[in-house]
Amino acid sequence: MTGAEVIETVLARIADSHDGNVYITEAELARWPAVAVTVLKDSLLVAAAPARSATCDGCHRQCSMAVEVIEYARGKSAFIFCDKRDDIARVEVPFDRLQRWQAEGSAVAAHLGRMLGAAPLAGALAGKKRWEVGRLRGRQAAERVYLNGNGGLSLELAGHSVELGEVLSLTGKRLTLDKQALIDCVDNPAARRGREEPAAQRHARVAKLAAEKGVAAAAVAEGVSPSRIKQLTAEHRRRERR
Repeated sequence: MTGAEVIETVLARIADSHDGNVYITEAELARWPAVAVTVLKDSLLVAAAPARSATCDGCHRQCSMAVEVIEYARGKSAFIFCDKRDDIARVEVPFDRLQRWQAEGSAVAAHLGRMLGAAPLAGALAGKKRWEVGRLRGRQAAERVYLNGNGGLSLELAGHSVELGEVLSLTGKRLTLDKQALIDCVDNPAARRGREEPAAQRHARVAKLAAEKGVAAAAVAEGVSPSRIKQLTAEHRRRERR
């Protein structure tokens, strides 16, 4: 798994969860590229309370069981007490297996707000799996930006819905956000076109327009930068290959 795929995996899990809140074990992080893990811990992950259950490796069944912590005079140990077999009393669980990290939509929204230099309230809940990112200023006006976790993570602003993966990426040892692409959305509200357009539909339409008229002409027609047209076209091609 590449660093970019790690970021995509974490964001996808947040979107797929019922409340935008997921846990990742230290053991799973250990299998991911170190650079990506460092970036995640510096931006989107926070240390969580130890897990209260674990997979028991006392036999081949690999049951998921509750963990009990017993304190001694010189320390403490964690155990799973087996009630499935008579020949297994208890199985010790290393504490590092219980260490986990939390990723949630509000933390992603808050980090995006910092990256954009948005106004306060970033991360505040604005609906079911919908969080405030802040206000982003364009050339003439400012628009509220929201992170929506319903049906995949996307940014909503000025009537546009932009998939987060289109503008957020792992570059070297840090996350980068295409702020200009979002400012283009602020400067060209979708409301002027009379309706919101599904992301996949817009990708296909813009790709066709760019193929027929050229990137520069498509950029003028859409009211965005040529680089934004190239991003939308590339995203359409990725969808087509899936």
